[in-house]
Amino acid sequence: MRTGLDYAFSPEKRALDLTIATASTPLALVSRVWLGHLLSEQPGEDADWLFRQERLGANGIPFRINKLRTLSSETGEPLGQIAQLFRRYGVDELPQAYHILRGDMSVVAHRPIPQREKEEVFDNSPVKLVDRWKRVVEPTRPGWFSTFTIYNHGETDKITKMIQRGPMKLEWDIKDVMDGSLSYDIAIIASALKAASRGET
Repeated sequence: MRTGLDYAFSPEKRALDLTIATASTPLALVSRVWLGHLLSEQPGEDADWLFRQERLGANGIPFRINKLRTLSSETGEPLGQIAQLFRRYGVDELPQAYHILRGDMSVVAHRPIPQREKEEVFDNSPVKLVDRWKRVVEPTRPGWFSTFTIYNHGETDKITKMIQRGPMKLEWDIKDVMDGSLSYDIAIIASALKAASRGET
């Protein structure tokens, strides 16, 4: 069984990615229909059901990530109870299955974040740890789930807590790559789904 960096770029990991992303696609389409209906009932609301933002991919190369748009373009508040549930249970991230199918992302890997947030995490972390993260983690695809994102997802302000916990994030990202294997990824996915079932995403 491949492990570490050998596994990160292996056909086994890619096969797992494609399996999970393909299985998630029907749920993403159903969720998109629900959201489209929701937006149609909001007078004056932007009808675009996708939220798009530039994030950093493998080797720090930017790409445009898609999520279901669950916040009002006018007020910044959730678009009703369905939108709140989508956010709570992580349904808003299902369109990212498209990025996994394209090869921009993996299922299990560090979360893709904007350049500004990455710089703030680096500024809050020891230089040697940052350098190791760049060597080990940055060349790999970002992903849906990781040890750190499962830990951090229950927070009310995920971005602030992520930056405050910069060294922890970088250490756990490195651990996920170095300890990575097919069984390791499956365990992370199981933990993430368990957290989602409790509304901790």
